[in-house]
Formats: sequence, C-alpha cells, structure tokens
Amino acid sequence: HTEVVNWFDKFEAEDFAKLGHVADEDIVLEAGSLPQFPSSMCATLKKLGLQVEIQRAKLNLFGDFVVCRKGKPINAEQSKMLVHLGVKLVKFRAT
Repeated sequence: HTEVVNWFDKFEAEDFAKLGHVADEDIVLEAGSLPQFPSSMCATLKKLGLQVEIQRAKLNLFGDFVVCRKGKPINAEQSKMLVHLGVKLVKFRAT
C-alpha cells in the first residue's frame, strides 16, 4: 500500500496546455526559417496567425510571433500552436 501511495505522490506527466491555462513562460517564434514544419502546413499556420510563406520549398516566418505570454491565459489558437510545436506547459500530478 505504501509503495503505491509513494508512486502516485511522485508521479508527474507533462501535457499540452488547454484553453484557459495560464502560461508560465513566454513562447516566441523568431523570424526566419521554420524547419520543424513541412511546407504543407503553410495554410494551417496562417490560420493560426503566423505570417509565413514558402521559399525554396521551406516555410519562412516574417516577423517574430508570440505564441503565448507568461501570466496570460492561453486561447484556442495558442493551444493548437503549442501542440504543433510540441511544447508541453502543463504538469499533471495525481493527488
């Protein structure tokens, strides 16, 4: 019984931030090449507010893009962008 309780006390898993979660850090994409995204995501990223264009079969971001700001609630578009970036801001704990 004690082992199980200890395991749950120590258990922690990272997860993506959902709508309304308050960001605990600034996440900013700097202008320039976006090698983490295939060029096929151009339309998706534009819908999320990024100023991107395809140049030489690669995505380029024109101007820095603030994904989220520390202390501010995350909206639906920001939540989607964090998933696309693979950034997990939430820590799940069993209490």
